[in-house]
Amino acid sequence: MSRHLLKYATLTGILISSMVWNSSCKTTKKVPKNDEPVVVVPEVKKEDLGKLYEHGFVYNTFSGKAQMHYVGNDKDQNFAANIKMEKGKKVWLSVIALGIQEIARAQITPDRMQAIERLGRSAYDMSFEEGLKKLNAPIEFPMLENLLIGNPVMQDLKIKEIKQNGSEVKIITEKDGFVQTLTYDKNTQTLTEQLIASEKKQFRCTVKYSDYVAVNGQAFAKSRVINIEDLAKNKTTLLEMDFSKYDLDGALDIQFSIPSNYKMKDL
Repeated sequence: MSRHLLKYATLTGILISSMVWNSSCKTTKKVPKNDEPVVVVPEVKKEDLGKLYEHGFVYNTFSGKAQMHYVGNDKDQNFAANIKMEKGKKVWLSVIALGIQEIARAQITPDRMQAIERLGRSAYDMSFEEGLKKLNAPIEFPMLENLLIGNPVMQDLKIKEIKQNGSEVKIITEKDGFVQTLTYDKNTQTLTEQLIASEKKQFRCTVKYSDYVAVNGQAFAKSRVINIEDLAKNKTTLLEMDFSKYDLDGALDIQFSIPSNYKMKDL
């Protein structure tokens, strides 16, 4: 596993959040089955469009498995990730290569970041705050959770503007110089795209959502495409996620430890 990939794995277990805030074969998109349940929602009134922003995916625990396709820094890699989340407390991820071998495991809490690399028998262990500084990734723990579960990354902000064009609704918020533009399907009340951009930092991150299914009565996007543009460096990073398994509010068996014979490393 390259140092570049493991660097991202330390924060999210598999690249995700530090890519958003820093700058084999391609996975095939899954076609939703006709018998998969969908969420039926009542029609939303024009005066209530802002409430779409308030409707997030609600959970206490989540576990899932996703196929990943990553392109960036002259890398084109495919791998699978097992993801377990205990809301507000813990994010655990295991990276699997060739469908059989775990090559890395990570655990992130609001206080700590830890990761191990199986092939190199190395490990990382640092405070959450220290990890953010080293990765230059100014995010909060809830933002990482939101990105993984499929909620707006920045929540509970004052809405600046709402635009509607047919069934498409755009809700715009802002925080610390980052403008978040959320695109919803008015008919299904699902988030189809979120764009986070900073003109000053010459940064754009677009996340697209599709293949929604019902999980415990809530709409869950099985497929996401994350595209990050560092306009200053003319660099683009792509991460495709396709969930094949997803379970809500079940019991979690989360195991993480650093073997005594692993060498501690710094980012």
